[in-house]
Amino acid sequence: MFIVTLSILVYCSEYIICDRKMKKRCEYDGIKTIWGLQVMLMLVMKGILLKKEAMITAEKICEINPRIGQKVLEDFKKKLL
Repeated sequence: MFIVTLSILVYCSEYIICDRKMKKRCEYDGIKTIWGLQVMLMLVMKGILLKKEAMITAEKICEINPRIGQKVLEDFKKKLL
């Protein structure tokens, strides 16, 4: 877990991972931002995270966060495959 977390921090150091409100403010200030699900896609592309693990995690995130709906999950699934 530590290695994956460290990899996320190193790989995403040029971005800020944030919520909607912070994303708007950062983009206004010219700061690059990404969503948490985008981080998982990056990790899968780099071979750090397995697709299956990414999908399971995304499903859990959607269960916990009602603002991330089924459409977001379906879009994530398409990009993952």
